[in-house]
Amino acid sequence: MIVMKRSFLTAALILAAFACLGWHDSSRLASTRERNSRLLAEAASLGIVPDPANPWRQMLANRKRESQPSLTAAEYIAFAKEMDAKQKQGSESQLSEEESMKRVVAMMERLSSLNADELKHLIAELRTSAELDGDARDGAVNRALFSLASNHPQAALAFLIKSDETLVDRSMRTGFIGTALSGWAKDDPVGAVKWVQQQSDQHPNLITDEVKRPLIVSVAGQDPKLAFQALDDLKFKYHSIAVASIMSAAKTPAARTDALQALREYTTGLTDARKRDKALGAGLSSLAEHAARENFQQGSQWIDSAKLSPAELQSLGSSISAHNIQTPDTGRWVEWLGNRVPSEKTSDRISGMIDAWTQKDYIEAGKWLTSTPDGPTKQAAVRGYVQAVAAYEPETAAQWAMTISSEKDRAQALRQIYQKWPKNDPVGKAAAEAFADQHGIKR
Repeated sequence: MIVMKRSFLTAALILAAFACLGWHDSSRLASTRERNSRLLAEAASLGIVPDPANPWRQMLANRKRESQPSLTAAEYIAFAKEMDAKQKQGSESQLSEEESMKRVVAMMERLSSLNADELKHLIAELRTSAELDGDARDGAVNRALFSLASNHPQAALAFLIKSDETLVDRSMRTGFIGTALSGWAKDDPVGAVKWVQQQSDQHPNLITDEVKRPLIVSVAGQDPKLAFQALDDLKFKYHSIAVASIMSAAKTPAARTDALQALREYTTGLTDARKRDKALGAGLSSLAEHAARENFQQGSQWIDSAKLSPAELQSLGSSISAHNIQTPDTGRWVEWLGNRVPSEKTSDRISGMIDAWTQKDYIEAGKWLTSTPDGPTKQAAVRGYVQAVAAYEPETAAQWAMTISSEKDRAQALRQIYQKWPKNDPVGKAAAEAFADQHGIKR
């Protein structure tokens, strides 16, 4: 239990720092994203699944706000100045990154104890404070707005819609609006949808698909059928992306089954065939991606139990790729695809998956390839393996290429090997030319 709590807190620290600190250094942002992903994966393995649309709402849900000490503007300004100084000092700062994020968590908890009027008053004081410069002020205001949006969604929406453009830049404003709508929809989905309908015409630059997606995901997490009913009312510009967002809310096998049924019912009622096909494809693709992120046994078991039509299975299978599966499961997914969804597109998908796997772990990929019986699946896999190793071990790649039974595919693989053959020195260049002569490759 101690490990679980610590893992969740650490993940929340990363989320807080990424969402609220307002760092502008791109390398630090990239590092933070990578660390965040690792910690969220660790938390998920322990059975902890933070709400990606609103992590603070979940983390603080069981906290007693009355136990938090009151927060004055002076205290918060001092904190903002400290965080700004740490950012500017970088590695020379006396506070570690984790310690700083713990400080952010503590401050966010104190912010969460304020009511809506207190938070708005604090924001007003921050905007006029002479003690904060531009970046420090922006970071402090953003944290306060995040707390307002997370804990008082309806008040936050009224405040954000009416505030002038100097409060916060457009991308941050739409992000806070999306957070507020997501939180509101958990308590009153119909009211949140009606608010968007009312505001869309008056504020088209703010009420965008980017704002509506967190709302529709929040509704779908409670009832996918209700989300589809609200879909047309929300007038998404990119309809198929919105459908995929609805399906992304299905986090468990049972939820995916419910979402699939809702998708089928919704698309059956669409009279525009092109719109129907795109919506169905996008929805199935989203389901496939999320099922594939589980371990192979759980993901494939759900797909096999979903009673998919041949067309649905083809559409879903075409969305399983290297970037949304666990790398050690690649071989098993490749075999499953080859057996369950045989097609030319699947062969290309398999080649790409083996290419990516080989680049990450060429030893395991090679072991799997060696032990796999010959057939269409292995032939497709060989093409991917050749493509991955050609630039590093062209002789090995050539040996595998010669096992490709299709003359056309074999010739293409040999040409790829020649094109990737290292030619940085006379010896390498001569070897590449000899290889081309041996296999009749035209230059």
